Amino acid sequence: MSARDKGAGERHSGKFVSYVRVSTDEQGRSGLGQEAQMEAIRQHLNGGTWKLVGSYGDIMSGRRDDRRGLLDALEHCQKENASLIVSKLDRLGRKASTLLAILDSEVDIVICDTPMEYVGAGRTFIQMRAVMAEHFAADIQEKTKDALAAKRARGERLGAQTKKGEPDWQRRQKLAVKARIEDSDEFAAHMEPIIEAYRQHHEKHFGWPPTLQMMCDFLNNSKHPPQTRWKEQQTAKVVKKTAKKWVRWHPSSVRNLVRRIEKLQKNRGVQAA
Repeated sequence: MSARDKGAGERHSGKFVSYVRVSTDEQGRSGLGQEAQMEAIRQHLNGGTWKLVGSYGDIMSGRRDDRRGLLDALEHCQKENASLIVSKLDRLGRKASTLLAILDSEVDIVICDTPMEYVGAGRTFIQMRAVMAEHFAADIQEKTKDALAAKRARGERLGAQTKKGEPDWQRRQKLAVKARIEDSDEFAAHMEPIIEAYRQHHEKHFGWPPTLQMMCDFLNNSKHPPQTRWKEQQTAKVVKKTAKKWVRWHPSSVRNLVRRIEKLQKNRGVQAA
């Protein structure tokens, strides 16, 4: 880390990308927490010639490494040579390993409530805070388990469980299907510009659209990973994990991707109408 985190009210300069995070859907829908974090960021950057070039956020636990908003924010910082700014350290995450990996990345991090250099004693302080953030997350998790156990003892239903405390497999299956659909839609949105650009290029030079096998060969030769490997690579950007060995595309997987892209395009057309 080379950037210095100035105090609120001091003059800042350069490019910044903001990141906010809340843990629950209710907080995300209401804006509670998110707006407070953005206000802290605006107050911190008050004055100077700074420019906010991007804003990202997530509605999920800080213990997860596959947060789409955080990954996009870090990538934006690398492209724009910008600093990532957050209101508090625990907004970046609640796992010490993840926090330290982010702090050791090539992206400069500005933490609004920590006005100090990220070298020497300052870095030691950040490391201590990362460990404490993980400790508090574990404490919250333990208290949540105790609260759920108390509700179960009263005979109340818990999420995807029956009133007897047994797994509600039908509800769990619906939730799993919903999660897979969301992941597939996210991947399709990521691949859409790549597929469309190749289609247009092929039609311009040959006068007819590419076959599934041609698109399959293009994706394999250009090293665009299939969905499962793409997800692993995104997580590896944060936690410095090594993604598993390369998995090739096949015409069937390309067909499924094209169908999902066409479905997304159709849904956008219906919403626009």
